[in-house]
Amino acid sequence: MILDCFILQISSSTVNSVSQYSSLVSSTCDELDASIKSMYVMMARCEELVKVMSKVPKLQESLYPFKFRDC
Repeated sequence: MILDCFILQISSSTVNSVSQYSSLVSSTCDELDASIKSMYVMMARCEELVKVMSKVPKLQESLYPFKFRDC
């Protein structure tokens, strides 16, 4: 009888541990997925910024048609 109770406690403890581990792994995967998606959004925004900023030298030339001499 005592052995049965002990085995049940160990089994219950094992089930709880495995359940918590599974929950943590699932949560970690969800967080990693969100981080990857966020990184791709940031990369896309950076690419858009690079495209927009590529127009700056042409804008600078149109605003300052004369060149300064190096001193």
